[in-house]
Amino acid sequence: MKSVKIGQLKNKLSAYLRLVRKGAQIIVMDREHPIARITPFEEKEELRIIPAQKKFSEIKKLSFSKPKVQIDVVALLREDRDKR
Repeated sequence: MKSVKIGQLKNKLSAYLRLVRKGAQIIVMDREHPIARITPFEEKEELRIIPAQKKFSEIKKLSFSKPKVQIDVVALLREDRDKR
């Protein structure tokens, strides 16, 4: 993976884009901090729509038992936030 500063990228954009066409990834740096990545474009597989296996009315009738363990969600959130 090659890194380049903004000014150098602006001056030699075509050359860097040729590298990307060949499969290289370019990290754009603002002084010593990476701010962007230029990667080759990849065609994504087309999404498929799969028909529902059950009607919503059937699913709505299902019942689920409540968890047997009492959990204080607020305490868990506070604990998680305190770690940050």
